[in-house]
Amino acid sequence: MYQITLTKNQARVLSEALEVLARLGGIGQFRYALERLPLQEKFPNSWHEDMDHIGRILAQYTTSNVDGHRTSLGIYADKTSEGTKVAWDLHQVVRHRLSWDRAVANGVVAGVDEPRNWPEMMGAHYDDPMKTGKEPLAIINHV
Repeated sequence: MYQITLTKNQARVLSEALEVLARLGGIGQFRYALERLPLQEKFPNSWHEDMDHIGRILAQYTTSNVDGHRTSLGIYADKTSEGTKVAWDLHQVVRHRLSWDRAVANGVVAGVDEPRNWPEMMGAHYDDPMKTGKEPLAIINHV
């Protein structure tokens, strides 16, 4: 077992990186990754057409879905790699913790062990992480 101590910002960046990896490996969402490139402008006029073209090219070389160009394996599929599932599970755990800590800090709930305030906490990031891989879910505590 390992223990890592992160700042809130480091945890947020780690979660985003894990999400990109899981989206690429599990469901071929390359656009999600490419949107994080340092672009000259956000989504220029030809962006969507170019992404469609890239998707058709990538679909020739991948074994599963690339952004809708083939049938998606999905994160829970048996053929989805274990590394992809580990990345998704880690992302869920970190995202969940950061979301609940933010809700406490903003006074939405009194504590992370309190019932969820549904009108204010509707996003999936407040859901309990669901294990997709063989590894146990990570544990993250706020210190």
